[in-house]
Amino acid sequence: MSNKELATYVVKKSAIRKDGKIHRIGRKIDLDAEEAARLEEFLDPLDAGDEAEAGDELKTVITGLESKIEAAYAEIGERAATIISLQFQLGERDSTITSLNSQLANRESDLEELTSELKTLRETVASLELQLAEAPKEKTESKGKAEKGGKK
Repeated sequence: MSNKELATYVVKKSAIRKDGKIHRIGRKIDLDAEEAARLEEFLDPLDAGDEAEAGDELKTVITGLESKIEAAYAEIGERAATIISLQFQLGERDSTITSLNSQLANRESDLEELTSELKTLRETVASLELQLAEAPKEKTESKGKAEKGGKK
């Protein structure tokens, strides 16, 4: 095969196995005229002009992809900054919630104390009302006893 002239082709439609190596679609493969004739439906010939044109196209594609990668990295940086900012805000909100929960606990304690004090005051008022209600009876009874004692 070394004395046969080889030409370069581009694989199309299906991968080709040659000498134990698989050549996938879009890849270049070097074949002699006899091999190329058998695989004609799976090959596109590649001449020097096509290769130069393909190289230019690849350079354009690579440049475009590099620009997209650069833009993607910039977007990743922006999103990372946004995430950091949101994490900071979340930390501040957690701190605020903790502070408010502490204040709520203090208010609940104050409410318990005031409720207890109100109960005590109500008991005191009830006791005083009872004493007040009994006071006129005692006064009347004392007056009656005094009058009875004075009539003797």
